Amino acid sequence: MKQGNLKAQLEIATEWAIALRYEDIPQRVLAVARLQIANILAAILAGSQSRAGVRTKASFERTLALGPCTLIPHGDRCPIFDAVYLHAVYATMPWN
Repeated sequence: MKQGNLKAQLEIATEWAIALRYEDIPQRVLAVARLQIANILAAILAGSQSRAGVRTKASFERTLALGPCTLIPHGDRCPIFDAVYLHAVYATMPWN
């Protein structure tokens, strides 16, 4: 894909997203989105309690700084990149 074409497509997608209103989203799409949010939250919570999740959190605690974001399972405050990383790790941990 050429750079100019990609830029045009991104601009189109951005304009669409800016103009989108909550009322325009079909109810079935909102229902699926709510289920996905519940699913990822459950995965984060379960993964945070796995052995690997506990070890990952422990390794981060040595360098974890205060920040504006909350780690969902623990309530600890940290920078956004740490929160994104730890939540992603938790969500992909085998927990069974």
